[in-house]
Amino acid sequence: MKLQERNAFNHDFEAHNRISIRKTRLYQMALGDGTITPTMDVGAQLKALFLYTPEEMEEMLVPEYQHIVGPIPLALAEILYKEREKIKKEAEKKKEEDSLSARPP
Repeated sequence: MKLQERNAFNHDFEAHNRISIRKTRLYQMALGDGTITPTMDVGAQLKALFLYTPEEMEEMLVPEYQHIVGPIPLALAEILYKEREKIKKEAEKKKEEDSLSARPP
């Protein structure tokens, strides 16, 4: 299955799971406070998301590529953002270290 298709499925599955989890929590709250009704929905079964290869994750770190193969799930967008920030900070640190080591003694 193409990456773009998996992203679309995962995007939809993530939304489905969020709704199901919300219904489950509402059910649990009603159960706890005694306001449960016989027609309350406990939430649909969660859907498993498709996995990504390390190579695909690496490709999606490039924001322009991410837009081509989107939409992507929010959780994946957060992971990619954090990884980009980590790479950016590491590059800045290396640049600073290189500039310090390039100075004459």
